[in-house]
Amino acid sequence: MILEHSFLEKLDARIRACRDLPVQVRSGEHVRLFDPLRGNEVLLNPRRSQRPTGAGSCPFCSGQTPPTLFYIEAQPEDVFTSDTPGEIEVGRPRVETERESFGALARYEASLPPGEEPDPWEAIRILMRTRHPDWKGDFTPATLPGRPYLVRTFLNFVPILVESGSAAECFVLTLPPPYHDMDIGVLKHNPSGEQRALPIPALEALLTSWQVLEEWSYYRDLVPIPFINGGKNPLSGQSLECFHSQFFAVDQDDFPPLFRSLRERRSLGGCPICAIIGDPHLLVKRFGDVRVAVHPAPSRNLTFVIASDEEGERLGELPDMWAFAEALSWTVRRYESLLGGVPAYVVALRSGEAVGHLHAEVVPRSLVNVPGGFEETTGFVVTTRDPHEVARQVREHDEREAEDG
Repeated sequence: MILEHSFLEKLDARIRACRDLPVQVRSGEHVRLFDPLRGNEVLLNPRRSQRPTGAGSCPFCSGQTPPTLFYIEAQPEDVFTSDTPGEIEVGRPRVETERESFGALARYEASLPPGEEPDPWEAIRILMRTRHPDWKGDFTPATLPGRPYLVRTFLNFVPILVESGSAAECFVLTLPPPYHDMDIGVLKHNPSGEQRALPIPALEALLTSWQVLEEWSYYRDLVPIPFINGGKNPLSGQSLECFHSQFFAVDQDDFPPLFRSLRERRSLGGCPICAIIGDPHLLVKRFGDVRVAVHPAPSRNLTFVIASDEEGERLGELPDMWAFAEALSWTVRRYESLLGGVPAYVVALRSGEAVGHLHAEVVPRSLVNVPGGFEETTGFVVTTRDPHEVARQVREHDEREAEDG
């Protein structure tokens, strides 16, 4: 799929406009700390602990989100009535044009007493009451697309990285409610098999949305970082139960350590991804030009690597997006036979000049470590407690214990 420059301009304008709305918890920027033992940076961001956690009802289903930025179209009958997922058609990406949310939030800000900051939670409640016409002529929340969709994208309510003056941003991608109870495979905590796995067109639409955001990232000179925290399990770093994906576009100052390491290894001795998928002892499946191989030295058991034969850097260079979606679906579903169901997992997609050979790493998760997909994809460590503050609290606690004898 080729995106016109005019489409990227229109999307960029929509992102900028929505970024100015009071619907994100953005107070407090991240701070870079240097680890003198390992020689790497650690990102300190207390807001990382503010993200919603736990299972239960999903606010994405009803539209309790910032306004939609763009969506991948689908035919109404495909989304809502089709019992044959293979016939679902992946449509074009469309920038959302709804504007009712802008007026509603402008009136809310104007009503605040001087000096009072907007409350993002109240802003979301206002958006839920603000309606706009949908494809049937009914009125839906201003946060939802006006047309049926396979995947829609909006700003993350609690982004990890915020830089003053930077276009760095975090997005959330969700599927329509008929698919919210699904996952890429049958979940381990639902071994009856009654839950259907996500159809391939839904995953292809997700990859297409990643491509849109990837090209926008390069348009803004940012580094694209897409991933999925899956399995409907907090062990993956998944905050909400419904299936969704995230996409970070980070500033060049936050260039991922793992990406930098891949570039260095490629310069020294060829492509590490080619070495993995080219090893016949590791290769387990082919989908056209896309190969699935077992990671040769995983940090977690049963880790897989998915990549195309050709060394394309970007999603738009994949010869067959459908084949990549098929490979992703098959790989996650292998856990059904290996483990009796799909565990918590992370799909980490890495692309760009530094990576050189676009690939996805599928990593099952356990109780040993529970960072989210951002950390898994980039190699960054994100911590939420200021070490100096921790030291102060420990000293005070120790002094109190000494006083109490």
